[in-house]
Amino acid sequence: MFVVFAVAGADPYIGLATSLTGLFTLGIVAAQALVSIAVVAYYLRRGARPGWSSLVAPALGAAGALTACVAIVANYPVLTGSDSVGARLLPLVLLVALGAGYVVNAASGRTASPSSR
Repeated sequence: MFVVFAVAGADPYIGLATSLTGLFTLGIVAAQALVSIAVVAYYLRRGARPGWSSLVAPALGAAGALTACVAIVANYPVLTGSDSVGARLLPLVLLVALGAGYVVNAASGRTASPSSR
């Protein structure tokens, strides 16, 4: 990747570092949203009594994190300082990774249910 920057005469630390920082930020916030959703799903499957720590707080956390993800993607050029097509498409890497993880898990024949272990 540094070769591409060298050929283009661009500074890799400015171009690459800001784009990857934006991508990592989006990835962490998205992971927090997925974990919050997983907590709600876990307690609902177990038939737990809905309460603050089992349903309300994780649901609010998921809503907030998903809202933050939408805001990050909508303002990604501002976050990265680049309006290029490549920088705008970079968040799709996270969706590809999520899909690849699902496919690999499905191909392995494992289930996600803890009760099957």
